[in-house]
Amino acid sequence: MTIEAEIANAVCGQVATPWEMRVDVDPLEAGSYQVELYVTDYNQNPPQRRLYASKPLIVPAQIFRYYLPLWGCFGQSFSPLDCPASQSPNRQGAWL
Repeated sequence: MTIEAEIANAVCGQVATPWEMRVDVDPLEAGSYQVELYVTDYNQNPPQRRLYASKPLIVPAQIFRYYLPLWGCFGQSFSPLDCPASQSPNRQGAWL
Protein backbone atom coordinates (compact mmCIF):
# COMPACT_ATOMS: atom_id res chain seq x y z
CA MET A 1 0.00 0.00 0.00
CA THR A 2 1.42 3.37 -1.00
CA ILE A 3 0.44 6.70 0.58
CA GLU A 4 1.45 9.92 -1.16
CA ALA A 5 1.91 13.27 0.61
CA GLU A 6 3.41 16.54 -0.49
CA ILE A 7 5.14 19.61 0.89
CA ALA A 8 3.65 22.62 -0.85
CA ASN A 9 5.83 25.28 -2.40
CA ALA A 10 5.28 27.81 0.39
CA VAL A 11 7.18 29.67 3.10
CA CYS A 12 7.20 27.87 6.46
CA GLY A 13 7.47 29.41 9.92
CA GLN A 14 10.69 29.42 11.89
CA VAL A 15 9.30 27.32 14.75
CA ALA A 16 8.85 23.57 14.44
CA THR A 17 5.18 22.71 14.91
CA PRO A 18 3.86 19.27 15.88
CA TRP A 19 1.76 17.71 13.15
CA GLU A 20 0.03 14.50 12.25
CA MET A 21 -1.51 12.95 9.19
CA ARG A 22 -4.48 10.61 9.15
CA VAL A 23 -5.26 8.42 6.18
CA ASP A 24 -8.39 6.31 5.83
CA VAL A 25 -7.57 2.94 4.28
CA ASP A 26 -10.83 1.19 5.11
CA PRO A 27 -12.02 -1.34 4.09
CA LEU A 28 -9.08 -3.71 3.94
CA GLU A 29 -9.22 -7.48 3.79
CA ALA A 30 -7.67 -9.30 6.76
CA GLY A 31 -3.98 -9.96 6.21
CA SER A 32 -0.50 -8.48 6.26
CA TYR A 33 0.39 -5.32 4.35
CA GLN A 34 3.47 -3.17 3.85
CA VAL A 35 2.66 0.55 4.05
CA GLU A 36 4.99 3.01 2.35
CA LEU A 37 4.70 6.78 2.78
CA TYR A 38 6.23 8.90 0.03
CA VAL A 39 6.61 12.67 0.38
CA THR A 40 7.11 14.96 -2.60
CA ASP A 41 8.86 18.23 -1.71
CA TYR A 42 7.85 21.01 -4.10
CA ASN A 43 10.34 23.41 -2.48
CA GLN A 44 13.07 21.57 -4.44
CA ASN A 45 13.73 22.23 -8.13
CA PRO A 46 12.87 19.80 -9.62
CA PRO A 47 10.43 18.45 -6.97
CA GLN A 48 11.89 15.54 -5.03
CA ARG A 49 9.87 12.42 -4.13
CA ARG A 50 11.36 10.43 -1.22
CA LEU A 51 10.37 7.41 0.83
CA TYR A 52 9.60 8.84 4.28
CA ALA A 53 8.53 5.65 6.12
CA SER A 54 7.86 1.98 5.49
CA LYS A 55 6.06 -0.10 8.12
CA PRO A 56 4.18 -3.40 8.31
CA LEU A 57 0.42 -3.31 8.95
CA ILE A 58 -1.62 -6.30 10.11
CA VAL A 59 -5.40 -6.27 9.71
CA PRO A 60 -6.99 -8.87 12.01
CA ALA A 61 -9.88 -11.05 10.89
CA GLN A 62 -11.81 -10.24 14.07
CA ILE A 63 -11.52 -7.78 16.94
CA PHE A 64 -12.72 -8.92 20.33
CA ARG A 65 -13.71 -6.46 23.05
CA TYR A 66 -14.28 -7.65 26.59
CA TYR A 67 -15.95 -5.41 29.14
CA LEU A 68 -15.40 -6.66 32.66
CA PRO A 69 -17.83 -5.63 35.38
CA LEU A 70 -16.50 -3.31 38.08
CA TRP A 71 -17.69 -5.15 41.14
CA GLY A 72 -16.17 -7.26 43.85
CA CYS A 73 -13.18 -6.54 46.05
CA PHE A 74 -10.43 -4.07 45.40
CA GLY A 75 -8.48 -4.85 48.56
CA GLN A 76 -6.67 -7.96 49.82
CA SER A 77 -9.14 -10.41 48.26
CA PHE A 78 -10.26 -10.23 44.64
CA SER A 79 -13.07 -12.72 45.13
CA PRO A 80 -16.56 -11.18 44.83
CA LEU A 81 -17.73 -13.74 47.42
CA ASP A 82 -15.57 -12.17 50.15
CA CYS A 83 -16.85 -8.60 49.99
CA PRO A 84 -19.91 -6.47 49.19
CA ALA A 85 -20.52 -5.60 45.56
CA SER A 86 -21.93 -2.13 46.12
CA GLN A 87 -20.49 1.20 47.18
CA SER A 88 -21.58 2.97 50.29
CA PRO A 89 -23.49 6.26 49.61
CA ASN A 90 -20.74 8.45 51.15
CA ARG A 91 -18.11 7.38 48.56
CA GLN A 92 -19.33 9.07 45.43
CA GLY A 93 -16.93 8.76 42.52
CA ALA A 94 -13.85 7.57 44.42
CA TRP A 95 -12.55 4.48 46.16
CA LEU A 96 -10.53 5.34 49.23
